Amino acid sequence: MKIYLIVIALFLITSCNNSESILQSDVTEVFSSEQIKLGGFLGNYLVHPENTATDLSDNIYLAKNNTGFMINELTQSLELFSKTRKRSDLEVTFAIWEKLKNSEDKFTHYQSVMWNASNARLLQITGKAKYATVLSETVTRLSHNQNSIETVKEVIEKIVPIVFTKDIDNVYVNIYTPSEIHFEHSLGGEVGIQQNIEDLNSGNVELHFNMEVKQYLELYIRIPEWAKNASVVVKKVKYLAIAGEYCKIAKKWKEGDIVEISFKPT
Repeated sequence: MKIYLIVIALFLITSCNNSESILQSDVTEVFSSEQIKLGGFLGNYLVHPENTATDLSDNIYLAKNNTGFMINELTQSLELFSKTRKRSDLEVTFAIWEKLKNSEDKFTHYQSVMWNASNARLLQITGKAKYATVLSETVTRLSHNQNSIETVKEVIEKIVPIVFTKDIDNVYVNIYTPSEIHFEHSLGGEVGIQQNIEDLNSGNVELHFNMEVKQYLELYIRIPEWAKNASVVVKKVKYLAIAGEYCKIAKKWKEGDIVEISFKPT
């Protein structure tokens, strides 16, 4: 009898340990192409992709150097995690990412494509702001240097789906660019959020809400790491905005609500 109970106990412990090591779902998901519209640099590029060169003749494969091998390891570890969903496999991915995060200036075009694709996937899996930061920096770099070998359709296509991401009805604002999303709230009624930016250099962004009916949702606004004095305000209510993290606003939203975001570099 004692042996039987011990066997059951060991089975239960093993089952619990296994369930703890498995991540059942991603933190966020992307919006479909029908739900998101882009303006500004990203929108213009997608409408006129011929604006930039896409010659990959010398970058078909990852360069056979340390950076190239590590990018390959990063993509392979993400593929493995997608199959197993094991936390231990994801931890391996995190460790490789940490070694690569300061190597972007060494990337070939193809490595940049894979790097940005990996960060977009990690953003979906974890919902962590640091992966959105990498993608945002890529957009800034490309917009300032549109003749760069990196300015190609493959890079942009990896970034566009994660300008906004969502968790059921909750919305994450990851990249600042003129854009808008529309989706059906799970309790009914269409939700529209428009990102208005006259000049990002001015440090001011507005999010305008278009709501069929008043509904609750949580809004997560990424605060850039350099924005030490950022402010996020809705109807004179100021929300906690920490550089390098997401500012959370949890409330019922109605037609005409506006989020005022101000970035003031120190």
